[in-house]
Amino acid sequence: GKGLLNAVVCDGTFRDKVKAWDVCLALRDAGLLAKQTHDNIIRFAPPLVIPEVRRVEKIFDHFFGPFQEAMERGCDIIIDVFKTVDAKVAGP
Repeated sequence: GKGLLNAVVCDGTFRDKVKAWDVCLALRDAGLLAKQTHDNIIRFAPPLVIPEVRRVEKIFDHFFGPFQEAMERGCDIIIDVFKTVDAKVAGP
């Protein structure tokens, strides 16, 4: 079924320097799991678990606040990892 899929597509400038797999490994080391697709796409598929399906609306109301915070934190991690990887590729 459908999940909460999202992806980051690296442009040619970054792709020429590093592969998505290397970024995924760096993200893993930073505590964020991701999967590469091809050499330039990093995808995310966080699990969605609903233990009881009585009031889905209520669950989603409670879910999207923390989800947005988690996505913002994830974006910060991704930006930091890209900066770190880019700095390593550029060298001293």
